Amino acid sequence: MSDMIMSMKDDLMGLINPSAFTSDSIEGIAIILLFLFLVYEVSHKAIHFAGWLCGLIFMFQVGHWLSFTGLNRIVPLSMIFKYDVLTAVAQCFVGTKVCDGLLYANAFIRTVCSQMYNLLSGLPI
Repeated sequence: MSDMIMSMKDDLMGLINPSAFTSDSIEGIAIILLFLFLVYEVSHKAIHFAGWLCGLIFMFQVGHWLSFTGLNRIVPLSMIFKYDVLTAVAQCFVGTKVCDGLLYANAFIRTVCSQMYNLLSGLPI
């Protein structure tokens, strides 16, 4: 049994090239570097897209809560920002910490938007 294993080891060792800088090894290194570059670029683009998506959701949420202030009489925000986006996203994660965090962020944005409008318009806070 050990003779068979040793012969397989010798056969496999014969297939290995001892030099590090052959055309095959340089081609392999180039392919690995290309693969790493592509993975980096795709992950970078995905993180960039996620940042834009969070900013867009935040903008929609601020517009939604500003539509409940007196600013809606000047600019028809209630026609543009009809939906409560954070609550809709929180419905996907009912009973989890993600839902609690999204609802907390929603309440925080609502409070900040209403107090900001009241402060700027001279109404009591």
